[in-house]
Amino acid sequence: MRGTAKYQRLKNVGMEVYKERGDCGVIAVAIMADVSYGKAYASLQRYGRQNRCGTTVPMLIGALNELTGNAHMWFVVPDAHRYTVNKAPEIHKKDALLLTSGHVCGMIGGVVHDWTQGRRHKVLATIGPINNNEEVRV
Repeated sequence: MRGTAKYQRLKNVGMEVYKERGDCGVIAVAIMADVSYGKAYASLQRYGRQNRCGTTVPMLIGALNELTGNAHMWFVVPDAHRYTVNKAPEIHKKDALLLTSGHVCGMIGGVVHDWTQGRRHKVLATIGPINNNEEVRV
């Protein structure tokens, strides 16, 4: 299995305990919020995630807000400035969820915790905490 040890542990819990597939959102939230698979799973269910189904941006943001106590916002990466998951640690300096086509993964401390690590999936948007000291551009 590809990915970091943290990703592998969470993926194994999802497969063995929860019989989940298509749970990249659960794993990404668990990584970003630094909580167990079960806590991320339960929080996403409260925001509408169904078993063995994907997540939406509002579900991800709601769960992150709930689990971390911080406000989160999503930022669309313009076409001309898109980068790959492989380049994300060099370009995107803060911890974030990286959204690609049909997939989401967590990046903490410059490490992408996912099977896509080192791959060339294009990052379409990011979800990260809103820092009260920064101006939010919409």
